[in-house]
Amino acid sequence: MPAPANCGRHPLPVTCCVVALALSGWACWGWETSAAGSPTLRERVVLQRLDSVALPNLHHLTSRVYSGGTPQGVAGLKELAALGVRTVISVDGEVPPAATAKRLGLRYVHLPIGYDGVPRERIVELLSAVTALPGPVYIHCHRGLHRGPAAAVAVCRLISDLDAPTAEKLLEDLGTARKYPGLYDAVENLTPVTETELLHHPAAKLPAVAKVPPLVEQMVKIEAHWESLSKRLKAPIQWDDDLRSGMVLLEELAAEAARLAPTAAWQAEIEQFATAVREAVRGASNDVIEPLKERCVACHQRYRDRPQ
Repeated sequence: MPAPANCGRHPLPVTCCVVALALSGWACWGWETSAAGSPTLRERVVLQRLDSVALPNLHHLTSRVYSGGTPQGVAGLKELAALGVRTVISVDGEVPPAATAKRLGLRYVHLPIGYDGVPRERIVELLSAVTALPGPVYIHCHRGLHRGPAAAVAVCRLISDLDAPTAEKLLEDLGTARKYPGLYDAVENLTPVTETELLHHPAAKLPAVAKVPPLVEQMVKIEAHWESLSKRLKAPIQWDDDLRSGMVLLEELAAEAARLAPTAAWQAEIEQFATAVREAVRGASNDVIEPLKERCVACHQRYRDRPQ
């Protein structure tokens, strides 16, 4: 079911927000090793929002790390190339355009995460990609507000002197909603990654396109269809054949998602959404978006947004 548009977004002025000890210049890129055998890097974190048409919520965090939303077609990929980005890391469930990116000189790495947190293995893989693959890197989710920033800030903690309170404030400034406590926990309670962990997750073996669970694939389809369909669902709604067909497809996509749900309760919740879509078409309602969004938000809060 679609996520509510612009959920949890906090406008950020197009100015630099200093979150490190110094304001000018970028740190040299190099390895250090702690007494505990944990590899560390020393980057300087300075948050800067950049204007962009094809890269939603584009931010520059360090000399090596950018964060944002899914690149909008070839234009977005070309903009990344123009910024000097060499590696693109997607933490979204959608299949990334790895082949197109490769033709433009960009390497894609696909490391999907949920809204409920960032598993330890993913943290290690993210650090491996950022430190071993050509940079700068662009880390993105769908909108560039929640999962992407959490992954980017987690990496920044590992390659800089960013402490937990400052990292938490950085997440807030990037627009990450507090209703995703697992994302905040992943950043705030991060522990150093060891050289041994990195050796078990070499960057060369990270996938350009990862295999995601069938339910995730289905939800990606639903969200993409919803984003297209919702533009026509503003009152007064013109219930023509094209819109009715689009709503029928939404119902069918939801019905398939219900079939894939891992629990009976989750299945019932998605089936109720599908029924609400069918009833909206049958009644030619003028009030469609908000009731469906409310159902989505409630379902997400119960099954998607918090650690289970």
